[in-house]
Amino acid sequence: MVKSLLLGNLRVHIAPVGDDDKRRIILPIERFKADKVYLITKEGKDQFKENVNEIEKELLSKKIISKENLKVCKIDIYNFTDIQTLLAKIYSKEIENDIFYNASTGGKLLATAGYLACLLFNGIAYYCKKDYELNIISDNPDIFPIPDYYISRPSEELILFLIFFKELQNFFKLKSIPKRFLLEIMGVIKDQNMNASSGEYNSLNALYLDHLIRFNYIDVSTGRPKKVKLLEKGRNAIKIFNAYYQLTSKVNFELKKKRLLSKISPKMKKIGENKKIFLKMNQKSD
Repeated sequence: MVKSLLLGNLRVHIAPVGDDDKRRIILPIERFKADKVYLITKEGKDQFKENVNEIEKELLSKKIISKENLKVCKIDIYNFTDIQTLLAKIYSKEIENDIFYNASTGGKLLATAGYLACLLFNGIAYYCKKDYELNIISDNPDIFPIPDYYISRPSEELILFLIFFKELQNFFKLKSIPKRFLLEIMGVIKDQNMNASSGEYNSLNALYLDHLIRFNYIDVSTGRPKKVKLLEKGRNAIKIFNAYYQLTSKVNFELKKKRLLSKISPKMKKIGENKKIFLKMNQKSD
């Protein structure tokens, strides 16, 4: 396996642990001189705990890795979104380093999640080949990189838009949000005051909504007034990509959130008042 490393970059290896031969995890880490290792295993009752302990013990006793650079991460290994979110956090933390993922251990779901994370966050997935005739991992196994392909990743700004969308949805307990309110999200992100002009609606569509529809993160109603709904893929995207971009941890996030809510609250109040008037008028006509 070949990768040109930038001067000073650490070699970070991520390896899921299942009922695999421990050599399938240890040998690649040793051969490629990992500086840091993340072992991923099952949270709660873990039938692979003994294997994890043996791998830790050998990595430390042989001084392949130091204790402070060996991390064990526990996760629901049957929840794809949770796995992706954990990996996104690791990639975010190790963004300045070179990340390698062992896709030959831990089972198919972890292998798939790990490979997808490599494509999204610029890691390298590798496979440690087993000698299936002898049913062993040889002393010098074939370890090769898995070919990568380009996958479009939603931008930081698109995910921030989705986060603010969800904040509005939760705060006002809405299933869907009127499209005109989304102008205020754009205004908060761009630090601009919105006037609901046709040009602003065109920008809203071009910069945000069209992309989010293409990613299948939102659905826009065809009737009037147009309403926008956050889909399950959108909710998963918030978890995964916020873990990578760390948007809600940034200093100005809470300030922007307060500004957004202060702009939407009067409009929501007006909608509530109009609804009461409408109901009263209907009661009088009855």
